[in-house]
Amino acid sequence: MKLRKIKEILKDPKFAYAALIFDEGDGDGGNDDGNGEDNGDGDGNEDGDDGEKKYTQAEVNKMIAERLKREKAKSKQHEDEAAKLARMSESEKQKKALKDLQDRLDAFEAKEARGKMAREARRMLQDESIIVDDIIIDALVKDDAENTDTAVKAFIKSYKAALKQEAKQTFKKPAPKAGGAGTLTRADILKIADRSERQKMIKAHPELFR
Repeated sequence: MKLRKIKEILKDPKFAYAALIFDEGDGDGGNDDGNGEDNGDGDGNEDGDDGEKKYTQAEVNKMIAERLKREKAKSKQHEDEAAKLARMSESEKQKKALKDLQDRLDAFEAKEARGKMAREARRMLQDESIIVDDIIIDALVKDDAENTDTAVKAFIKSYKAALKQEAKQTFKKPAPKAGGAGTLTRADILKIADRSERQKMIKAHPELFR
């Protein structure tokens, strides 16, 4: 079915909502072929190869039904809200308006408070020479300042403990004694399987690699 035929169907008043579906993309002011005439062949053939998208009656019916369903849902939502407001007394309307305003204010204040706690958490970490991503800061910020402070301090303690443990692992071998037994050699360092630890030992003993 050609788009022109669909538009003719939609002239029926019961399809007024659905007509909005086809209002876009015409661009010719409602004239199908630009000269005010039909195909001019009078044979009633609706399957001509004129580049227009063709729809079946079932497709048209489906699009109309879906559009009407959406419009009905929107209308019902607005009607329900309007009816709810209409049933309220002036005092109730004022209370609702104040509550809506208070809810917005509370949300704004909560956002501001969270931002302030995030800045304080970052400052506490920086004072300990700890630099972390925003995702860590967000995880440390809690519902109030007290819990946020506790979380940040616990993180600092765990972070330092992890650094201390890593340092022990890195320097667990005794420092070499010049000329003595058990002196660490270049070969000993190169035998270290862990690449990170091996590089640390190389940096710790540059004299062995000159």
